[in-house]
Amino acid sequence: MRFLGYKVETIRPLNEAKAVELGSSFLAEFFIFGVAGTVVVTETVRSSLKSSAHNRAINEALTELKSDRVADAECIDSLMHAVKILEKENDALRLATQSLVAIIVLKVAKERAWLPGLGGDGARLENELMHVKLQLDSAHELAVRRMQRSMSRLEAISHLESVETISGTMAS
Repeated sequence: MRFLGYKVETIRPLNEAKAVELGSSFLAEFFIFGVAGTVVVTETVRSSLKSSAHNRAINEALTELKSDRVADAECIDSLMHAVKILEKENDALRLATQSLVAIIVLKVAKERAWLPGLGGDGARLENELMHVKLQLDSAHELAVRRMQRSMSRLEAISHLESVETISGTMAS
């Protein structure tokens, strides 16, 4: 090393007691730092696993909320459709009721003979009766279709509830 400009130093030999003391202090410090390093690494891994499990739980909850939101939107659409159908049925029943009231008024008027133009043939009364019968039949058909749809929905809901019950028992 002289060619680089360094001065060569001689190393003095250690006595045995001093070497044992330095070796034991080196091993003790190595052991302490090794344990401390292991604890730090273990805590870091544990914290990482805990946060990833927490994130996974949050993601599962978000997914469940999104699916619930979709199911709620479908339910709202179904209910809106049912409301429209009920409004149509209500209108049909209102028309049928108005026609029935008109027929009753016509029958009473004919019996009391105070409405001019009814005479004795009753052709207008028969036309009104046919018109009311058609409206009542239409209202009845709407009611029957609504009842069938309601029954099929109830069956679908009970089927879904049984599936959820089964999946809930399997999950636990």
